[in-house]
Amino acid sequence: MKTQNSGLNFKRLRVSIFSLILSCAFLLVNSYAAGAGTYPDSIEKGIGLYEKGDFDKAIREFKQAISELKDRPEDEARNENLFTANLYVGMAYLGKGKENLAKESFRNAFKAAPQKTLNSDLFPPKVISLYNEIISQNLSVLSVKTNVPDAEVFVDDVKKDNAPAVIRNLLPGAHTVKVVAAGQEIVKVVSLEPGKDANIAVEFQTLGSLSVSSDPMVATVYLNGKLVGATPVQLKDIPAGEYTVVISKAGYIEATVKAIVKGKEVTEANIRLSPVIYSVKIFSSPENAEVFWDETARGVTPVVIENVTAGVHKIRIVKEAHEEQKDTVDVQIPVTEKTYRLTPHTGSLGIKTDPAGAEVIIDNKNIGITPLSVSALPVRQYIIRLQKEGYKAKDVKAGIVRDKTTEINEVLMELDAQPPEIIPEPPSKAVKENKNFIRARIVDNQAVGEVSLMLKMEGEMNFQRVGMSSPLKGAYEAVIPETYLKKGAVLEYYISACDLQSNCAAAGSKESPHKLKVISLEPYTEGFIIDMDMEKDMVTISLGSVDGVKKGDKYIVFRIGKELRDPKTNELLQIEEAVIGVIKVKELMPRTASAEIDESESGMFKNDRIRKHASAVAGVVTEGNYAAKIILRWAPNREPEVKGYRIYRSPKIDGIYQRADEIDGRDNTSFEDTEDMKEGVSFYYKVAAFNMLGADGIMSEPVLGKTKSGVLPPENVRVEAANINEVRLRWSISRQDPEMENYIIFRSETEGGQFVEAGKVDRETDNYTDKEDIRQGKIYFYRVAGKSKYGSTGPLSKAVIASIKQRPKAPTGLKWEAVQGKILLGWEANKEPDIKGYNVYRKGWNKSELLITSGINSVELSPEGKAKFKLYVTAVDKDGLESEPSEEIEITLQ
Repeated sequence: MKTQNSGLNFKRLRVSIFSLILSCAFLLVNSYAAGAGTYPDSIEKGIGLYEKGDFDKAIREFKQAISELKDRPEDEARNENLFTANLYVGMAYLGKGKENLAKESFRNAFKAAPQKTLNSDLFPPKVISLYNEIISQNLSVLSVKTNVPDAEVFVDDVKKDNAPAVIRNLLPGAHTVKVVAAGQEIVKVVSLEPGKDANIAVEFQTLGSLSVSSDPMVATVYLNGKLVGATPVQLKDIPAGEYTVVISKAGYIEATVKAIVKGKEVTEANIRLSPVIYSVKIFSSPENAEVFWDETARGVTPVVIENVTAGVHKIRIVKEAHEEQKDTVDVQIPVTEKTYRLTPHTGSLGIKTDPAGAEVIIDNKNIGITPLSVSALPVRQYIIRLQKEGYKAKDVKAGIVRDKTTEINEVLMELDAQPPEIIPEPPSKAVKENKNFIRARIVDNQAVGEVSLMLKMEGEMNFQRVGMSSPLKGAYEAVIPETYLKKGAVLEYYISACDLQSNCAAAGSKESPHKLKVISLEPYTEGFIIDMDMEKDMVTISLGSVDGVKKGDKYIVFRIGKELRDPKTNELLQIEEAVIGVIKVKELMPRTASAEIDESESGMFKNDRIRKHASAVAGVVTEGNYAAKIILRWAPNREPEVKGYRIYRSPKIDGIYQRADEIDGRDNTSFEDTEDMKEGVSFYYKVAAFNMLGADGIMSEPVLGKTKSGVLPPENVRVEAANINEVRLRWSISRQDPEMENYIIFRSETEGGQFVEAGKVDRETDNYTDKEDIRQGKIYFYRVAGKSKYGSTGPLSKAVIASIKQRPKAPTGLKWEAVQGKILLGWEANKEPDIKGYNVYRKGWNKSELLITSGINSVELSPEGKAKFKLYVTAVDKDGLESEPSEEIEITLQ
């Protein structure tokens, strides 16, 4: 009995103690619950009963609330209230010592809000323990393993961890598991049972390796956006598949490539980085200065130099008559602009005028009054205006020479508004078909300038200008051209004269010209026999001292005969002439002269005609186009006393004419001049008929004869190739010119500079290779000319340009290291954009041995055993040009 009471009391004591513990937690639980929000009345009432320790009534109230909540639509508030009601029911059962019923209530609370957990700081250990036990019985644990380390694991599209992964507290039921690695994605659906662990294994494709190298080396490598190292780098055991590889390095353009990794294979990605390309704009004042960039000609300012690498470059600005400028340009930004102000070469100018005090104007700027000295004038040609009130302004050309003084001394002319006075002299005889003049007297208060006879045939539209010469001061005359002297022709003319200040006057005008008519067609006659003394064999002629007759002069006496006419048109073609004899002047009077009969074929009569000279030869022309001769032809002079012709030649139209030849026979009317002939020369010719007395007739008008100006240059001259040490030219052969003997090739370093003979080939050769002093980075201009068999060189062809490429620069920064018996050799990559690769040589005693050619700036060598030797490297561009050797590097293997 005692023992039973003790046991009962102990049991009650245990319940009371546990109730006391729970009571201590009531306030905490109430605080926890209050923080959750406002509860329905039944739950609030149940909580009140629970806090008083009336567990049975509390349980009834909570169960009534639970029943009502189950009928409501499911939402967050409803689930929260269900969780709270079931949790309190469970704790009330614990208060009554009914642990199994408590577990069931905790299980219902978990189902209502499985995401809820209990704070160990707010609940007693017993409640925490039982609730966690319930959780463990209802949640699952999922383990995920893969054959790829660090694969990403997603559950229901939420990333949980990286494989291998253990994911806890998963609700029972179906879940979607996704595993991602190296571009691959594997999805599985797993069904979890309450309180049970689950395991899945994900197998990716077989693994491979990826080796990434770059030129230049030490470039940062990103694999699918993840930094994996610097080149050269080998990534082992990565899943097969496609990867995005990004290579970046300061000063170079970022490169992106796709790499496909295959299982159990090594995939290589060799990437050549292109330097960041910059451009430089060069300006100068003045413009059109030649620009040399790193000693290579790049055009004239303003100029844009493209594809420039970063770093310091040399620049040289050259312009004729200016100081050369040298500079360095540090290119660090995409577009660099530089402007250079060039300093001109200068000289001095000294100017004097008569009278002094004239304004001096240069480039529209008044710079002073004469006498004047001007210093520091840029070297060039100037037009200098000198002007003074009351005097005519004068423009003078002057060239300024470097460090020299150019002197100008000019006389100014007073202003004059008075034009010349023209007094025409009408022809004293009827115009005939021989040498006829139109004359005028012209005077001016200062000086006469240009005087012109403006002449045309009646009915023509335009007047032709014929210059008038002045044989005597104030007297001007012009010969009427033969083309105007036709019987019945009416000539219209006026005379124009200007002084040196462009004050002009005219006698006649375009609207009202003077007129002349050709009224007769007679033989050329200088005079007549006007009286005779047959006893003394003397005659009197109509010419005297005023006509230029001198004692001893001999004249041909001739008589005209019948007229020869065209039988159809009755047009007068010719008047027959017959030589009567020769007379010789004995006595002179002003207008007449007496002469004795020197020779006589038949009796002379009054009115017989006389002439000392034959008339002018007509129709003189040159014909053909020859390299070493000029051919003349003319119309025959039918005057009976003509015995032949004399040909005169001069290098200038108004120069001294020297006799070139004499041709006998009046019907021999051609001449071939070969004296001192060569290609490209010209002479003026006059022809005179000489008579039986040996006297020259009137000279013909001068005609110009020219020899051929050398052979023509070849066509289609072109640069076929421009290599580092030679230039090959080609052209089309000129086969149509039989006088061609050679082709001469000329070369210059500037288009407008002096072209110097570089070589020659025969007429059958259509090409030439220039190997003489060809320098890297230079520009050469070529022109080709033909050379004739007579020795002259013809005109040059148009210039063609050959740009000589520069060899790549020698590689620098050679370094090596030994790794597992192999030599790893590397160097700085060349910055030229067209580098194709590199050659690695082993230095020998007599010659070097090419070991290997590499597309990047590193190689791997496998020497045998111990060795000591030297290596050097050259760079090769896409045109096959090889650089000079790098500095040698000594390799020693122990």
